[in-house]
Amino acid sequence: MKQYIVVVDDNKVCLELIKKHLETLDATVLATQSSIEGLSLIKEFKPAVIILDVVIPVVDGFKLASLINSLEGCKNIPIIFVSDYSDRAEFVNKGYSVGAVDCIIKPVDPFILQSKVEVFLQLDRQQQKQDVLVSELEQTQEELKWLNEKLEKHLIEARELSIRDALTGIHNRGYFDSSFEQIFANSKRMKSSISCIMFDLDLFKDVNDTCGHQFGDMVLQEFAKLLQKHLQRKSDLLARYGGEEFIAVLPNTSSEDVISLAEEFRLIAENHLYQKKDITRNITVSIGVATVCYESACTIVETTDDFIFAADHALYVAKKTGRNKVSSYDFKHVPHVWVFFTQKSQEFCSWFFLLNRNLKVKSNIY
Repeated sequence: MKQYIVVVDDNKVCLELIKKHLETLDATVLATQSSIEGLSLIKEFKPAVIILDVVIPVVDGFKLASLINSLEGCKNIPIIFVSDYSDRAEFVNKGYSVGAVDCIIKPVDPFILQSKVEVFLQLDRQQQKQDVLVSELEQTQEELKWLNEKLEKHLIEARELSIRDALTGIHNRGYFDSSFEQIFANSKRMKSSISCIMFDLDLFKDVNDTCGHQFGDMVLQEFAKLLQKHLQRKSDLLARYGGEEFIAVLPNTSSEDVISLAEEFRLIAENHLYQKKDITRNITVSIGVATVCYESACTIVETTDDFIFAADHALYVAKKTGRNKVSSYDFKHVPHVWVFFTQKSQEFCSWFFLLNRNLKVKSNIY
């Protein structure tokens, strides 16, 4: 860290003598007889300390000190006046009034001058070290801020990836399960209707077998996009449930509305052509829907598992009765065995559900 001392004295002999005294210190001494040149040196080098004579042509030492204090970055540079001013008291008072840190009467004692200047050189070195530390700290803080922002971005991306299906980009089963619980609880609390839709691409195994799994993956991706375009409400929850099955939950949606929505989408899917290279294929979808109206007396569905079971049962009926259709589960005509399962034996209901799905697989209706 290089340090400078600027000396301004119109007396050449005094100037050379002061310069000689100060050159023993670990700093570069810049000496001049001109106040104008001295001001220029101060602006350029920002010295650690300034030695000024009072009686200088053009601009005297007191005025020069005031000019120095008005310069940007120079206000805190210590100024030591040296002079043979006749009135010592006036010299000292006037010197301090314009910002001097000390006033020395000529002839200058070398030891006193060196001692005083050395103190300010040490203070300047400490200040420079502090400035470096502050700069490094600010740089570190900026780096930490950048790293935190980057980490936060990666965490958001990681969380988003963890809740998205890798193939289709829509929400995955894990996100659906956790979110559905909250939506379901809100509907019960608000006593509002809520609908669940299950979609299953018809004969999808045959698509993979005859067209290849790459074509099958493309079908799933396009199908997911069709669903996203059709289900546009922010409150709706859409996810890939597994394999070629997709599921959606629509809060504040009546049975009539969800059936109409499902039928509209069935027609869209029926008329959509999937194309990849030289393969073109039309693939239909079977849809099962279920609606719970908590504003009415129908409060038989107490859990999300019951609700999904109902939609899945409706999907099973759509598959069994010919595919490419919408089937709705009617809670108004629920068999007594359903009431028994839901109210008395959830475990048995789950077992029945698994058995039912196994029967569907064995009967090859998918």
